[in-house]
Amino acid sequence: MHSYSATFLLFLLLLHVIPVQSVDVPVSWRKPNITASWNERIDRASIAIQKVLDMLDGNLTVQGSVDAAATLHALLPQLDHAAKQTNYKDKMYEFFTRYPTASIMAKSLKMFGLTAVWAYTTYQDPQFLSVAKDSWSSARNYTWLKEDLLSANKSIKLNYDHLQQQCDGGDAFLPALSKIKLNLV
Repeated sequence: MHSYSATFLLFLLLLHVIPVQSVDVPVSWRKPNITASWNERIDRASIAIQKVLDMLDGNLTVQGSVDAAATLHALLPQLDHAAKQTNYKDKMYEFFTRYPTASIMAKSLKMFGLTAVWAYTTYQDPQFLSVAKDSWSSARNYTWLKEDLLSANKSIKLNYDHLQQQCDGGDAFLPALSKIKLNLV
């Protein structure tokens, strides 16, 4: 085991002398020759997405990760939009029925809202628009608008109680309250 760490350290020391390959992008990448038809590409994407959907657990998550599930579910309406289909509309209903509000997904709030926006854009269903609005309302608790910062008469108060409840008893998704980044819209 000791020899592996010595080898690794030697590699790190010599790393600066290893010649770097050219960063020029090959001409073939600039104008790729796509030989698969549009329908073939849609079919391939559908097969790939179906394989991942088959891996979801009973909570529609990937090994308990709601963030990964939201990211996956954001792809479904995008594929339907590109294919001009509604194959995944029921899956989106199922997802938003399981997770009806963004408040339970505070860690994945941005992805959750984006998923709802894509679903509404693709399917034009007011239920998805409602979820997107709820997501924005929930995210607004964590977002300061430029007007909030520029307004001399308005004091800005963070809701630390809500964050404290989310961070108790496990890993916090924020390293420290003193290192909060501002989301300016």
